[in-house]
Amino acid sequence: MTDVNTHYQAGLRAYREKNFAAAKYHFETATAEQPYNLSTRYNLALTYIKLDEPYAAIECLKRLLADEPNFTDAHHNVANLLYQQQRLAEAILHYLQVVALEPENAEAYYNLATAYLQQAEHDKARFYYRRLLTLTPHDMNIQFNLAVLEEQLQNYQQAIEYYHIILQHQPKHVAT
Repeated sequence: MTDVNTHYQAGLRAYREKNFAAAKYHFETATAEQPYNLSTRYNLALTYIKLDEPYAAIECLKRLLADEPNFTDAHHNVANLLYQQQRLAEAILHYLQVVALEPENAEAYYNLATAYLQQAEHDKARFYYRRLLTLTPHDMNIQFNLAVLEEQLQNYQQAIEYYHIILQHQPKHVAT
């Protein structure tokens, strides 16, 4: 039996040095020896992401989440990977987990709203953009996203209100 901690530490060192192939080897070796070590498995998933191996990363993260369903960072990473693959329904489920576990996670709300928007679920997109505004009220990009969404839905008065807010805060906003 190899020393798991030695491989884990070597994996961390290789990862920091951006030698992801070596990190993968060490994390895979450590994981084979201790398959339930969450830290090793999570770092292996991050390494797969760096090596542009999204399917391996997703599988690794999903196995990790089966053992630790409240691991927010794992949910966020798997959601981002699924989103990149346009597997939006699956990504949404993981983003929902993130916002349930971390109700102040603005990035997750943004990603959730955007995923719903891409699926043409406008009411849900609007809901999560508005929720995001409660967290980041001065973010004019969110105001703009809402203005565009309302304009697309022909809710012109609401769109004008969002555009007005943007112009009050950023009079030279290019897109408005």
